[in-house]
Order: sequence, then C-alpha cells, then structure tokens
Amino acid sequence: MSDALLDVRGLTKAYAIGGRGFVRPAAVRRALDRVDLVVARGRHMGVVGESGAGKSTLARCIATLERPDEGAIRVGDVDALADPAAARASLSMVFQDPASSLDPRWRALDIVAEPLVRLALAPAERRARALAAMEAVGLGAGEAAKRPHEFSGGQRQRLAFARAIVGRPALVIADEPTSALDPSTAARLLDLMARLSDEAGVTFLVVSHDLHAIDRLCDDVAVMREGRIVEAGTRAMLAGAARDDYARALVAAAGRG
Repeated sequence: MSDALLDVRGLTKAYAIGGRGFVRPAAVRRALDRVDLVVARGRHMGVVGESGAGKSTLARCIATLERPDEGAIRVGDVDALADPAAARASLSMVFQDPASSLDPRWRALDIVAEPLVRLALAPAERRARALAAMEAVGLGAGEAAKRPHEFSGGQRQRLAFARAIVGRPALVIADEPTSALDPSTAARLLDLMARLSDEAGVTFLVVSHDLHAIDRLCDDVAVMREGRIVEAGTRAMLAGAARDDYARALVAAAGRG
C-alpha cells in the first residue's frame, strides 16, 4: 500500500465573477491552476500563502464540498471524485470560523455526535463515542448539554475538533485553525492537534497564513500563489531554504511580523 494518504493531481477550479448576461460577459478567475499535492500518512502538511492564493478552495475541493473542474483526488485507495461518500468516511474538516459551523440550537453532545448518524450505531454507542471525543479535546461530560454560545472561542474550536475526530478519520483538514484565537489559546490548540496526532493517529492538512503555527505542527509545507503551488518541501523552507522568490519573501515577511 502506498504511504500517500492524500494524492491530488492536476486540480483546477475556476469561478465566473461579475457579468450581466450578454451585455457584460462574466470574467473567469482561476482559483486553482493544475495543483498537485501529496500528503503522506503521519506527516502533517501545511499549505500557506496570502489571502486569495487558493488555499481554502483547495481545502474545500479535497473535502468534497466543492467539485473541481479538472483533476483527480485520491484519499487512501478511494477516488474522492467518483465516490465522495467513501472519501468522507476517511476525512473531515474544521472550518475557519467554528461558530458558523456549529448549530446554535444544538447541544454540544449532539453536535459532536452528528457525523455518527450515518453509521449503524446504537444511540448509547453514539453517545459514548461523542463523549470520548469531547474528553479527547479537553471538554468534560458536564459541558455536553451546553450550546455553542456558552463556550469561549477556544472551546468552540475544541468542540469543532471533537466533531471532526469522532468518526475516526485518517485525515483532518483544518482551515485557518488559529486565525481567530489569541496567542496563548492558539498555542494550546496546536498542542491539542499534536496530541490528537499521537493518540488518534490523525494526519493534519493545515491551511493557514500563520507560518509560525505551520512551523510548530507541520512536517511538510506547500506554498501557494495565484492558484498554484510554487514550492513544496519540508518545513526547512521556513528556515530560509526556499528556492522560489515568492516563497522566500513570504517567509521573510512572516519573520518580521
């Protein structure tokens, strides 16, 4: 079996913007331009770049939330474009704003247990697994009845991670996981992600503009610009080993921040 958990080949995605029928044809913006990306099992990958580089579009296509115009995505042995449901059994996604992805009317336990509905599990087993996932991210059983507004921002992010891991996926895609957090909360979240990797065997694909977070968690890094990956390699690139001019400039700017 290949060590590649995720294998993306030639991914292309374009959007029509503006336009008013025949009077003003829509322009086309290419968000992804023939992107190749391989994530090895057990090696966390960081995808970095400025806003608009295509990072979130790439993440959503891999998560099968959007369909690319061209290309191929394999998650393990599954063709994700031919069988999205099978791919989703092996991956999950944590969104940039956890509040927007958590139903405010639901209790925490129900939110975490939601991905288990598709499995043929007894209600008691779903509850037990959801409670175990909450405990894994540092949320106790006493918080199971709370609703999202009763949690802090960092706790809501933990809740989102509990929901992401409850189905025991091999790959978790995290879109800007630290962007809305203060430095100390962000550091605790990165510690949590490292622990989940060790204890649950999760491989992370982290999409972020925060190079410090990427450097702390990830083994490999891909730098995106205008829908393309302009450089990819180990995180030694973050120490100044990048060959691409844009990648070097991005790293230098982060170092001054």
